[in-house]
Amino acid sequence: MPGSPNGGARFYGLIALGAAGLAAALWLLSPLDLLLSRSLHQPGSAFGRIVLLCGEWPGWLAVLLCALGLVWSRRRPGLRRSRPLFLAVILLALLHPLLVTQALKFGWGRVRPADLRADASNYTPFFYPAGPGAGESFPSGHVAMSLAAAPLPFHLWRHRQRRAAAAAFAGLLALGVLVGLGRMVAGAHYATDCLFSLGLSFLLAAVIERRLGGAIPAGRPPV
Repeated sequence: MPGSPNGGARFYGLIALGAAGLAAALWLLSPLDLLLSRSLHQPGSAFGRIVLLCGEWPGWLAVLLCALGLVWSRRRPGLRRSRPLFLAVILLALLHPLLVTQALKFGWGRVRPADLRADASNYTPFFYPAGPGAGESFPSGHVAMSLAAAPLPFHLWRHRQRRAAAAAFAGLLALGVLVGLGRMVAGAHYATDCLFSLGLSFLLAAVIERRLGGAIPAGRPPV
């Protein structure tokens, strides 16, 4: 049962496993950070410029649509079941891109790849904070904001729309990877900056959507 204590234990066990997997992936990727950033950096790249200007648009569009959905749901009963999803998207956008990301950018102080010295003497791995004012590379705000709609696949899965959930997850994952690649091409981020934001987006989205959506009673038809 989704609402049972055992169901909750399984869910948070999976979240802990996902967080451990993300930490392991970051640790394994870290030795390649400097090499990847220098091999992918293309100053003046049109792709990097497009991602810089447009990479956050999908997230802002999702937040706008969800804000409108909350307003419309007061008059349209058919939208009321989607209110937890609307709230989850807005809350994720406030919590991850605006609060967590900006706090880490200010406090961590990782120098962006484009701002490294020729000898990379001011490079720091993702797990070593250089301190406030050193830089704003870790983590990627563009990746975090582009995935503001990350609660969607978990909402669909909870409502037993498995194929739609898988498609939504795959689409959002591809978007996050594409935006992260564009930011690396622009010299704004390392691979670990982007992976951290991508992984944390989905982990937070799962928890937020579950907390806001609650459990579905047994036998309730999909929405």
